[in-house]
Amino acid sequence: AAQSILRDTVLRIDRFGNERNHYRFRVAMCHRGTDGLPPEVRRMDTGERAEFFGIQTCGSVWTCPICASKVATERRNEMRKAMAAQHDAGGAVYFATYTFQHTAEEGGAGCLGDQLTKLRGLMSKKLTNNRLYKDLMKEAGSIGAIRAMEVTYGELNGWHPHIHQLIFADKKALEVSHHQGRVTYVQTVYRRSILGRIRKLWARILIKEGMAGLKDGDTGAELFGKLRTLLQHCFTVQCGSYADDYIAKFGREGVEAAWSAADEL
Repeated sequence: AAQSILRDTVLRIDRFGNERNHYRFRVAMCHRGTDGLPPEVRRMDTGERAEFFGIQTCGSVWTCPICASKVATERRNEMRKAMAAQHDAGGAVYFATYTFQHTAEEGGAGCLGDQLTKLRGLMSKKLTNNRLYKDLMKEAGSIGAIRAMEVTYGELNGWHPHIHQLIFADKKALEVSHHQGRVTYVQTVYRRSILGRIRKLWARILIKEGMAGLKDGDTGAELFGKLRTLLQHCFTVQCGSYADDYIAKFGREGVEAAWSAADEL
């Protein structure tokens, strides 16, 4: 599949009216063609950095490893600035994750497109347009959010898309408890948190849309277990420390680095 992206061509008419074969995807010529001028290498006076000049770039964040890194770095820096401004204004940033349950058959080969379409539809039409969701965001003092989709793959259940969201809101929007032990950790108290109430709303949406893993033949015990699992995993929201730690991973998969919320998005 990757090789076909670099080889696929389509017949187009150039600016002179001539028919020519062009690569279907811009990534095929990224750093392989010029913009009409002789390419050159430009270096900083200090010798610390150098870059090519006069060559084509595609700007694709999904298919190009070269451009994706540059775009990810810029987005990460923008999110860090936004988070810093929110903290300076006396607010907080929270890290939320939305997911859904599916079987191995639903996450197998050829199913990823349907999964992505369903999840995007639920977020844009069923959740964010929901009156209760809007009221919760208003009560939390939310001034906006940054949302991004991530896709993982597991041998057990196949493709698994999920959505990460940075929520810019008041400090009162989330209540947490601190647990002392060998390792001190912070846990969200969903029942007493404004943002924590999104969990039941999201679970109801998944159940209504048939994306909660429930079946008509489930016994009472099976139904109870599935609903309990659904509430535990379908939605999580964590305090600002998780957002800060999670942001540094953005665009650095496979590289050891501090991990913070801007990187995840």
